[in-house]
Amino acid sequence: MPKRTKLIDDPSELVVLLRALATPLTKSVLSLLLNKWYTINEIAEELEESKERIEESIQTLRKCALLDVGWRMPAPGEKPEMEYHCIYGKVQMNIRCTMDELAEVLNITFASDCEIMPEIMEIVEHVRKGNKSILNISKDMKISPIRVKSLARRSDELVVKGQRIDLAQERI
Repeated sequence: MPKRTKLIDDPSELVVLLRALATPLTKSVLSLLLNKWYTINEIAEELEESKERIEESIQTLRKCALLDVGWRMPAPGEKPEMEYHCIYGKVQMNIRCTMDELAEVLNITFASDCEIMPEIMEIVEHVRKGNKSILNISKDMKISPIRVKSLARRSDELVVKGQRIDLAQERI
């Protein structure tokens, strides 16, 4: 079955995708999931990695919106398990931004967690108080909207939905 093409039209979407592909384990998990459906236990066994590290990789790939998730029907008397499959085999990018904005996106992508955590926590506080607009948060924090979006995409606690940011609810 031919794979679909993932369209990227917002520079901030590069943050999670580049971080995912820069990690050897997540890249290996993605390669496995391109061909067939796997459960976390099967991936851990195939790659000889801990279940916890595989779950982190799966969460990263889900944040990139690269995975399809389903339930595997168990044998009678057993519990059903979630299984995963990559739905995209290609990426097409159509982004337009200034060089400064691109530099900001790449800086956030590859910055250490401790460098960006204060800003992420400030965004989380804004969202908890009901200020979910990217534009309003950027004005309050005196940073660019692209930076707010990129920081939110980098965070496990936040989800970008159009021009607003919500707290992440869903886990694996």
